[in-house]
Amino acid sequence: MRLAALLGLALLSITAWGCGGKTTTVTGPDGEKATVSQQGDNVEVTVRGKDGEKATYSSGRSVALPEGFPKDVPLYPGAKVTMSGKQGEGMMVMLTSGDDVQKIAGFYEGKLKENGWEIETSANIGEGSMFAAKKEKRHLSVGINPGQITLVVNEQ
Repeated sequence: MRLAALLGLALLSITAWGCGGKTTTVTGPDGEKATVSQQGDNVEVTVRGKDGEKATYSSGRSVALPEGFPKDVPLYPGAKVTMSGKQGEGMMVMLTSGDDVQKIAGFYEGKLKENGWEIETSANIGEGSMFAAKKEKRHLSVGINPGQITLVVNEQ
């Protein structure tokens, strides 16, 4: 996907910046645009394709959930959002937590069922754990690794 390549180029351009407040826009060969804004430790990237497709990504110490993030997707208590993104109906959130992987996995297994999600797959992989769940027309992937939780929700 060209938007992903443009996103990479935009993120590379920000590495030369310090910690001030700056904004830059990179234009791809087909007219797609990526705008990168940095304020302190937080970075926000908005990518717009020539067809109007839009993707937004944020990372840093104080990142908000993507607009419209489903309320029935639980956030682990005490975890901090360090990255979020939205493209079309898909959303991604990365959280950090110092808790044990199995404790976090137990929380997600219980809360997902409590919130009406059907767990389709679960697995322990090395030091991590993962879940794939569905609810109505939505699919949720939960990846848990030491120190990090990744949530990806898509509408099918």
